[in-house]
Amino acid sequence: MTEILELLKKQTTWFDIVESKGTSTPISFKNNRVHSILEKQNSGYGIRVNKSGKTGFSYSNSSDNLMETAKMALDLSKFGDDEPFSLPGQCKKSFDPYSEEIKNFSIDHEITECEKAIKEITSQFQNAIVDININKSQGSSKIINSTGFENSYINSYYSISISVSDVNEKNKIDIWESASDLKPINYEHLVKTILTKLENAHSILKTDSGKIPVIFTPKAFSRMLGIIAGGLNSKAVHKGISPFADKVDKKIFNSNFSLIDNPTLQESPYSYPFDDEGVIADKKYLIVNGVIENFIADLKYAEKLNIQPGNASRGYSTLPGPSFSNIEIS
Repeated sequence: MTEILELLKKQTTWFDIVESKGTSTPISFKNNRVHSILEKQNSGYGIRVNKSGKTGFSYSNSSDNLMETAKMALDLSKFGDDEPFSLPGQCKKSFDPYSEEIKNFSIDHEITECEKAIKEITSQFQNAIVDININKSQGSSKIINSTGFENSYINSYYSISISVSDVNEKNKIDIWESASDLKPINYEHLVKTILTKLENAHSILKTDSGKIPVIFTPKAFSRMLGIIAGGLNSKAVHKGISPFADKVDKKIFNSNFSLIDNPTLQESPYSYPFDDEGVIADKKYLIVNGVIENFIADLKYAEKLNIQPGNASRGYSTLPGPSFSNIEIS
């Protein structure tokens, strides 16, 4: 690595190296029974360089040929985009998005719990077809750059999603629930919610035509937030395809509505101490009292729009791009 760093220091304006390691264990149930159990490992290195103002990139799954990877990134830079921004310096890591309890994950326990959940659902709705997907992963991310940044963090992730299809003589009902955490969780509440929704869905009611008030559930509201969030991405703003591109400092939402991107939330698997370019994590107030104030950005688009970076996301095999962490609404 020392030899590679010396080469890059001599031939680049700036560079960064990302190292990613991780293992995951996805468990899948389909049609009320076990479908697959896998163990996956994934690791690699990504090298991004800026030479004569243009950026080149290459990656490898092995540390044995990193010198060739670095030379490839240098060669490709002549075809890259103009990116005159600078990289962040060293920062102090404030936390790891990791829980030691991820080590308590047990395939046998998960299978037993899934079978219990399926039995509980099908005992009340005999025609129900249940699919369950569970994933447990843990790993680490490390960044080294030409400005002196060298830091890493470990992460853990657990997710569970349950989907149910129930067919009767009149209709077909599809319902799903999901949850995620830093550690394995008890998901009995998801099963109870699904059973309640199935029971309610079988009660078909009619209403008078005309204008009626509508209350959105949290899940329905989050779907709407996804549409809004897409317009708050600096890449979409710069390309001119965001409906909010020319509406900064303008009030276009209800004054009760504020939206924050917060990567510092504790106990969330979507948090991080610094983003994938080494920018320290911080809250971003995007919409405040109905007024658009900011957009999420990586270094590239932050420089183009003259806004705050800190939302870069990438794997070792990809270049960074703007991405949300945790969305909060007041």
